[in-house]
Parts: sequence; structure tokens; C-alpha cells
Amino acid sequence: MAGSRLEKFGSIYSRVCGLLRSGALKEEDKPLWLDIYKVFPPKTKPQLSQETYQSNVVEIDKPLTQILYPEDMLRAHFNQTYASVEPIDMTDSSSVSQSQRFIQKYMDLRKTKVDRSSLLDKTVSALRMEGMNLTTHKEISQESKARKLKHETREKLKVTDVFGETYKSEEDSILIDNDEKT
Repeated sequence: MAGSRLEKFGSIYSRVCGLLRSGALKEEDKPLWLDIYKVFPPKTKPQLSQETYQSNVVEIDKPLTQILYPEDMLRAHFNQTYASVEPIDMTDSSSVSQSQRFIQKYMDLRKTKVDRSSLLDKTVSALRMEGMNLTTHKEISQESKARKLKHETREKLKVTDVFGETYKSEEDSILIDNDEKT
């Protein structure tokens, strides 16, 4: 249903009902018109034809201005530097993501008399002191490389490399004993 944001894939009624069924839209947040639509549905099912859709598209002459907030730059810096390893609970509206906690702490420290050049570092250290697990992308790639190297060296090891010649001599004696029994 990723491409169904256009009206041609379903009516607004069917999409709102789907959001209510899935729990993405709470019952208290449902639109007022929904109950009226259920009681008084249209006589013909609303459908969007391609011609109608094309005629409703309006060309805009002037380019759209980009809207950037100060926290957008902070969020971009956080996401480029740190890997978000904690899952986000989308059903809990009170849960806060790691990037949002980073922005809140940065804004709080910015209100105090903290030096602007070290503000990012102080934000990271304050969050780590609060127990937030901040792992950089560089640290994750180094850990991944170390695990891969460890796995490769395990595959290349032979039994005699681990236990030395003593194991080899025991193995030979077992083979000799088996040959004598036959």
C-alpha cells in the first residue's frame, strides 16, 4: 500500500477505515465526517478516472521554498554520525527517539552558558552519562570488520594448530590401535 497515497488506489473513506482497523489512527482522532459517511453513503461509489486526475493537477509557476528548521541540521548530523540501535515504538506517542533526545539535550545545553564550539561534544557526553547508548557508524564498521576477521581466522585454524603436536600424536596412536585390532 506504499503507492496508494493517490486517490486512484482507494477512496479516502477506505483509507481512513484501514487506518482505524490497523490502530494507526485512534478512535478519538477519527474525522467527524466518517460517521456521517457511514450513515449516508453516496449513491454511486466515488472513483477517480485518469482524465479527472490529470485535470485536477495544477501547475505552480514559482518554485517551492525549502523549509529548514534548526533541528533539521542537528538531526542530519546525528544520523550521519551515530547509528540508532534502539527500536522506535510507533504506537506509543510518549516514546522519544534517540535523535529527538539528542536535539532536546542540545537545545537545553544551548540555553545555558556552554561554549558553542564544544556544544555537540558536551551533548554527547551528557547523553552517555544518562545511559544512552550512542554508537558511531565508524565503531560499528570496526566491530563488524573485527568479527569478520575473527570468523575467517576460525575457519582457517586446524585442529593441530589449536592443540599442537600432542593431539596429532594421540590421533596417530588411535589410528595405530585401530589398525592392530583389525
